[in-house]
Amino acid sequence: MRIEQGVKQSGIATEDCEVLLVHILHKDRSWILAHPEHALTSDQQQLFAEWITRRSGGEPVAYITGEKEFYGRMFDVDPRVLIPRPSTEGLIDLTLEILHPSQSPRSANTFHCRFIDSEIIGIAHLFVRSPTSSGSVQPILIDVGSGSGCIAVTLACERPDVNIIATDISHDALIVAQKNAQKHGVDRRIDFRQGSLLDPMMDLDMPFLIISNPPYIPDDENVSPDIKNYEPHGALFGGNAGTYILKNLIKKAQKHPFCLGIIIECRHDQKEFAMDKLSQME
Repeated sequence: MRIEQGVKQSGIATEDCEVLLVHILHKDRSWILAHPEHALTSDQQQLFAEWITRRSGGEPVAYITGEKEFYGRMFDVDPRVLIPRPSTEGLIDLTLEILHPSQSPRSANTFHCRFIDSEIIGIAHLFVRSPTSSGSVQPILIDVGSGSGCIAVTLACERPDVNIIATDISHDALIVAQKNAQKHGVDRRIDFRQGSLLDPMMDLDMPFLIISNPPYIPDDENVSPDIKNYEPHGALFGGNAGTYILKNLIKKAQKHPFCLGIIIECRHDQKEFAMDKLSQME
């Protein structure tokens, strides 16, 4: 079977089919597109048929291949963790700007909001003028609800001068996150702690900044089958209005004497709720 034939007969989206072929043939996508006449071996055809069946049944491509690209790096993923989204790359950008005084407003008690995807926003709120206002040392970054570790690992790669703590309530998720940290050579700079929200940090006595992509989908929202049937619900759904985890995270940050600020991802229709709760910290 040739590539062109396989794509036409697959019965799934062309883009999905091409991604599967990239992993089966160990070639990049441009090579796949440039060699429609290339013939798959019998073993490759068998694996391709198995993967097509799984995708046709609704399983996400990332879980089939076991990988998902995020911020230019490949991350291992499986059903124990949420699949990284492009919107969260915008959360990384916002965080890096907040950490870079020459590129970002640094006023205390000021909201920095931006769209990071359609209907998805990033909100940064600093409780002090700057995360480094008391000196040149960068604060510890706390990735709350780390999942695959895509946020913690990416920030560790982008900012070698910063130490990071990654928390998750799921032990299985932390196993995946630790594997990704090892994969990208930053495992010695990330402290992985199991627990809910900031519970693993209640004894921390050093300044820190929270970065989080918490569950924010309302419980009764009708999501696509590949999300509903395969991805971990605990990493997706956030109560009746989708704000239950947001509220509790903000509340715990408010009570912690060493929390310098918070950078979160949420939906645009949750903006006023989040800003109202955050303003109570002032």
